[in-house]
Amino acid sequence: MIPLEPVLVAASGLGTLVVLAAFVLRGREIGWELSGEVAFLFYVRAAALAASVIFTIGLAEILRSVLTVAPLPPGYTNTSSAISQQQLIRGATFLAFGAAFWAVHFGPATIFVLRGPVGAGARDLYLAFLAVGATAFGVATVATLPSGLAEEAQRLFGVGQPYRANGTLGSGLAALAVWLAHMLQFRAQLGRGSSRTFTLRPPEPPLEPVGVGVPLVRPPDTRATGAMAVPPRDR
Repeated sequence: MIPLEPVLVAASGLGTLVVLAAFVLRGREIGWELSGEVAFLFYVRAAALAASVIFTIGLAEILRSVLTVAPLPPGYTNTSSAISQQQLIRGATFLAFGAAFWAVHFGPATIFVLRGPVGAGARDLYLAFLAVGATAFGVATVATLPSGLAEEAQRLFGVGQPYRANGTLGSGLAALAVWLAHMLQFRAQLGRGSSRTFTLRPPEPPLEPVGVGVPLVRPPDTRATGAMAVPPRDR
């Protein structure tokens, strides 16, 4: 059984370091300079990701405490007949703290992006941290959900352990929920990219030289119809 917490912390921490390294090495290519505004924006995005990790750990604790008393097939018993109050309080504390910590950092970051001087690079940083979050929670889902589902499936077929304790199903479900939230937000942000409009029109006439040292000028447009149309040979 792979625990959720070390996988989630390691994946999100490694992803944050990758984003930081990419910013340090290639920040100038997207017009970013090291400044207080940029450092603040990087901090709030990293803190929002950390808040999502805390929120997921709390949600997993609550789900694990509920699943320990969920109904089982005949011949199997839960290790506890009541929800663990200690585990439930711990999960609720992590859940509330993570939600509050995320709101405190995500709100100022959004206002700062809308009104601040960072520009389009702020959206790139947001997309980068959404990608890190989607990857981290996706890895945590893959590491915990299959084993938890396998444990429950074994009991359905009568080959599992006779007692059910805290498994990885609650961890996998919590990671899955937050992973889906990151993927939906990531897809929505990609759909909000700048749109371009194109107008169908004839090509402009080429520039013609009028003398040495004189800038190129565009000749009169002869594509109009009617009395104003002048053939090129009569100009």
